[in-house]
Amino acid sequence: MKKKIFFAMFLLLLLLISAYADSSDKKVILFINGQDADTKPEAVEVHGPGTFTLTGKIRNNLTKVEEKKNLDLVFILDASGSMQSEINAVKNSIRNIIDEINNKCPNCMMVGIYVFEGVGSDKTGFIKKPSYCHGSNDVGAIHLTSDGGLLKNRLGQVRASSSIEPWAHLTKQVLEDSSFGWRADAVRMIIAISDEPNDYCNSESDAKGGLGDTAGLDNAVNTLKANDAYFFGIYSEDAEQGMKYIKNQGVKGDIYYYSNPNDIPNKVVQAIHYVLGNDSFLVTREEGPAGWDDLAANFVVENVARDGGEKTFSITLKTPNTYDQPEVYFRYRIQVKGDPALYDDAWLKVLMNRPPVAAINALTPLQGDVNLDVTMNAVGTTDPDGEADLKRFEWNCGNGQTFTTTKINENVTCTYREKNKSYTVRMTAYDSVNHSSWAEITVKTNPNKPPTIGPIIAKPGDPHIGEETTFTVNASDPDGTIVRYEWDFGDGEKITCSTDSGQCDSVKHVYSSKQTFHVTVLVTDNDGDTALASTDIKIANRYPNKPVINATPRTGLAPLSVLFTISNFESLDPDGDPIVLYEWDFGDGQSESRTEPQITHAYLDSNGMFSAKCRARDAGVDGGWSEWSDPIQISTLQLNAMYDFDAKDVNLYSKTEVMAVCTGSINSMDVNIINDESGLSVYTASAVPCDAAYHQIDYNFTRPGRYIIMAKVHNMPAQCLNCEAIDVIFIKKPFPKIYTPELHLLSVLIIAALTLLIAKSNGIRKN
Repeated sequence: MKKKIFFAMFLLLLLLISAYADSSDKKVILFINGQDADTKPEAVEVHGPGTFTLTGKIRNNLTKVEEKKNLDLVFILDASGSMQSEINAVKNSIRNIIDEINNKCPNCMMVGIYVFEGVGSDKTGFIKKPSYCHGSNDVGAIHLTSDGGLLKNRLGQVRASSSIEPWAHLTKQVLEDSSFGWRADAVRMIIAISDEPNDYCNSESDAKGGLGDTAGLDNAVNTLKANDAYFFGIYSEDAEQGMKYIKNQGVKGDIYYYSNPNDIPNKVVQAIHYVLGNDSFLVTREEGPAGWDDLAANFVVENVARDGGEKTFSITLKTPNTYDQPEVYFRYRIQVKGDPALYDDAWLKVLMNRPPVAAINALTPLQGDVNLDVTMNAVGTTDPDGEADLKRFEWNCGNGQTFTTTKINENVTCTYREKNKSYTVRMTAYDSVNHSSWAEITVKTNPNKPPTIGPIIAKPGDPHIGEETTFTVNASDPDGTIVRYEWDFGDGEKITCSTDSGQCDSVKHVYSSKQTFHVTVLVTDNDGDTALASTDIKIANRYPNKPVINATPRTGLAPLSVLFTISNFESLDPDGDPIVLYEWDFGDGQSESRTEPQITHAYLDSNGMFSAKCRARDAGVDGGWSEWSDPIQISTLQLNAMYDFDAKDVNLYSKTEVMAVCTGSINSMDVNIINDESGLSVYTASAVPCDAAYHQIDYNFTRPGRYIIMAKVHNMPAQCLNCEAIDVIFIKKPFPKIYTPELHLLSVLIIAALTLLIAKSNGIRKN
């Protein structure tokens, strides 16, 4: 059951109890715009022209017809299963009602209860009774008792536990139960509590004095008598159906609980002991100029018929011809017609239209650098006649800009483009009758700020003679622009650059001598202020160029003496500085430094390959080393290293057959026959297989002497070991003989001729 239902129950009983106290005297109250302004300082303020309301209210408009009566109160409680979620709240509400009645009306109430289901099968502490509809002992009752504590305690064993029909027809049963203990001089009241409406199984009791619905209570005069019975049904349902009361057929109709939970309790309290009055109001203007309102001389409000009744009507204020007073007071009176002693006064203060009070609300700083934007609105502007009376706001920025706005919070922005100046901003506010006032603020722009400049950056940072150097600087102006750069390179050369003609923050320069130069740049802004940056730059020594080396010889049998020379030693240093040292690395673990551009070195390891290189250092404290030269390869040879040759000394012009074998290489081999005297190759053979088999190489020598036969792996890797072999043969000068085919033929012819001559000679002799 909804909690607002129990709150309504609680209010109902409290109001019921209060009805037993004596009423106060009748009283009328006059309200202006809902306020009770009894004195002039409390006057309700309104603006003229306009309207306001007068409300007259009457209290204690009752006629007492009976003295206080006793009350017999019985609760009928539905404890069926559907009440499980509500039963505890219901029980607590019943306990509170009992306590409040006993506190406010001691010894005037007796209380009882009918519980339909929910008190256990034995209904311990309750009187078991059958219901009219079901016949079984499904009702637990506690007869009327003045011991409210007993009933509160017994409520503890009530549980919501069944699902059968709720408290149908129990009201008739309760009233007709002679054992229940009804008192003859008491007002009988039943509060029935359930969570659903009832389709009653029989017609209801013939109880006296139904109250009708809430609409009927406004006009009916209902006096509740002792020994009559009255019913209040508390039913939880949606707002449309409301809270349904016990059906009361044939008397005064059904009693319903509508949307306002206070209506029924109020009317019940009144109906038990009082009859409502029926009065009219007379409203007059007691103070204030006539003709300013439309109140008639004798304004009567008829038929204020019930306690708490009220009537409201509107008064229109007219526009006076002059505004010579900022405010005018009126005093209105309401009195009960025919009873001048029953009246109440209320004060009204009419505020005439007055000029607004202008104010400027700046949303951004009022002082700053040039191109300052100041945003403002009229928030803070007031009008004694209300903000709605403010109509427009005219702005003058003091710099030629003007704006008009119509809303108090509408922003305007003024822009100030001159430095070191003061401006006055004025805003004029206008109301509905063109009354105005203005407010001013001052805006200031700062003096010119000089430009800012960062360090000079040189790239490269250590340039050489003749090398182009780029100088860059980062400069800016916080309130303007940079217009000029003046560069001084420290060697007598200067550059002045205007920014409107090109880029000036980055320039190039070439130095022609080795020394340290002081470089400066002066920047100037559009207001003539300047900033300076400087740096020192040292023109660095250029190191010697990379040497170019030669070696003679590059190949030979170990020990091999090689002469190394530098072919470009005269042009090594780009600055013309003398070379003070040459460092040699011979590639065999040996190195040496000399001041001359040549050196001799002996390679002792046989069958080796060595990379020799050199570098040079120039003079001066800033002298440095050149790069290493490109390496030159030196080879020492060893006989029959991994090759085998069959090369025998032969005579000149004889055909020589050289047998060569190579193992362990996936490449072929190259064979070269070199005349050791001239160093010239006389024969080469390539792509000779390296397959561990002997291969014959044929060559006819035409000159005697010592010949070196060399073999090496084709396309030999740089780090290849034992990939070369060498053998030596000697070609001897032969005994004189015809060795060529031409000489051989001549010899044959000569011999043949000689033989023929000899033969002829012998023939002659024979003859």
